[in-house]
Amino acid sequence: MSGEKPHLGVGEQIKELFFDLVKWDRITETVREFGHKKAVGIVLAAVLVLVKFVVGPQLASKWVAATAEAYGAELEVEDWGFQLWGLRATAEGVAMRVRGPYARRELLEADEIELDFDLWRAGRGWVKSVELRSPRLYLERTLSGHWNFMDAIDRVPGDSAPLAHSPGRRIQTAGAGAGASSSSSDFELTRLRIDRGELEWVENLPGASGSGVVHHSQASMLFTHLDIDLKSVRGLLDWRDNATGLRFDGRLADGKVSIQGRVNFFRWSEDETTARLAGGPPADAESAWSPTLDATIYLENVGVAAFAELAPDAAIVPASGTMFGTLQLQVTEDAVACTTNLTLVDVEFAVNRDSPVMVGRADAVSQDLAGYRANDRIRVGCEGNAKRGRPMQVVTAAVTRGATGQASPRVQQIAAYEQARYSAASVTDPTVLALQHEVALRIGDPAAQAIFATDASGQSAFTRGMKKVGRKIKDAFTRDDE
Repeated sequence: MSGEKPHLGVGEQIKELFFDLVKWDRITETVREFGHKKAVGIVLAAVLVLVKFVVGPQLASKWVAATAEAYGAELEVEDWGFQLWGLRATAEGVAMRVRGPYARRELLEADEIELDFDLWRAGRGWVKSVELRSPRLYLERTLSGHWNFMDAIDRVPGDSAPLAHSPGRRIQTAGAGAGASSSSSDFELTRLRIDRGELEWVENLPGASGSGVVHHSQASMLFTHLDIDLKSVRGLLDWRDNATGLRFDGRLADGKVSIQGRVNFFRWSEDETTARLAGGPPADAESAWSPTLDATIYLENVGVAAFAELAPDAAIVPASGTMFGTLQLQVTEDAVACTTNLTLVDVEFAVNRDSPVMVGRADAVSQDLAGYRANDRIRVGCEGNAKRGRPMQVVTAAVTRGATGQASPRVQQIAAYEQARYSAASVTDPTVLALQHEVALRIGDPAAQAIFATDASGQSAFTRGMKKVGRKIKDAFTRDDE
């Protein structure tokens, strides 16, 4: 019996069969002869090939499809590259398109987008940093104030889900102070970099003609050779106070623009945030997105006409010349403020004959501006309502007023009126008030018509108010004389 094979259980039989099949002793002998390091290298190479050419592309394709479905945008990637050791993925030939009444559907095109992953970033997303190489970004804002990129971020997985909800990612939803609470964030990047980029910024603006008919006007600015570096970026909801560091360098109108400061791209109005966190419908698009900025803008040999294009409804516009210097700009949810220290070089101005201000005076103002050139340092401050005017319109109106300080009284009056259109300060100059009266009636502003409408005595509420102010001033001087 000693030569007979002992009875084996089912488990032992399977094990013996396995070793017979794989010839384990032969494999181990082969590995020993070939070398352990080489064998391990072959296994790792096989894993890398599997990740790079099979697993990686499959996961990336699924991510692209999920992202496009979630955000209501078309996202196209021609090819993917992966670096397993550095935990990096590179998307090549990227195009993101949105639907809407825009001149172009392409929101973003890029030769390459590199994603740097960190698997230890619990609750903040696996993507640690992003670099866009040779991107072309197209931003367009409609007459109502709606940006094209909002069509890509307003929609999230599930129509009833709040914009900022993405399970497990927590951020602050109120500034420092009482009532601070937290909500979710879709991503948090330590760094976002744009290398050799291009940005086309298009504004659709109303341009009121002298007849009161509102015309559509489109203005644009093109930045090239962009180099942008952002640090600590959170989205799609961020209530921190300008926590994202910003460095921006680019070319504009044959000049150079540099921006350094802090920004918050994903701050929304309080009404919008409350609605979204409650799962309700978004607020009005024009006032919902409320980015904040506190930065210094450095201008070098920039053509003034580039900024003038963003205010095509202005009565007096910079037509030619250049400027250099600095501009301090602060933008909050409700207000715009600026301080300029700019030097103008051979800046000439032109008349916008479509402006209702120019009815009956366009030729006279043109004669006043003929031969007028600004070669001065302009140090002015500006304040504006962020919901009424757009930041660059506020800045342009303030610079125009400062630059026309040596022009005729008629030109100065119109420049003061233009600044008052976007200013947060009340107007006290009677000549500017009279011009506001005239324009408001011409364009058919119901509120203005109610104020300036005359009664049976031939007086308007505006006239009665001005007379009351005059009597108070007269009484004050009378008391002083006594």
